[in-house]
Amino acid sequence: MTNVIFADEYEILPGLLLAERRRTGLSQRALGQRMGRSATHVHKIETRRQRIEVVEFCRYIRAVGGDPIEVLQDFIARLDQEQSAA
Repeated sequence: MTNVIFADEYEILPGLLLAERRRTGLSQRALGQRMGRSATHVHKIETRRQRIEVVEFCRYIRAVGGDPIEVLQDFIARLDQEQSAA
């Protein structure tokens, strides 16, 4: 079985996270500081080098001023679209 980080479906999540960060104009460094993490850690999440767990997902989205439930719903909708297109 393929590691989830390399699965095609996982590509959606880092893209959503990156879009949320860019929407607010935060740098990776500023977001990392808000999360108590390094800019490198944020970069690794956004480039699929680091898997993100649910708790950290919520911290990430809240740190950019977003609603984790809304972003998760967006992720699920995109995942469903991708799976129905396949």
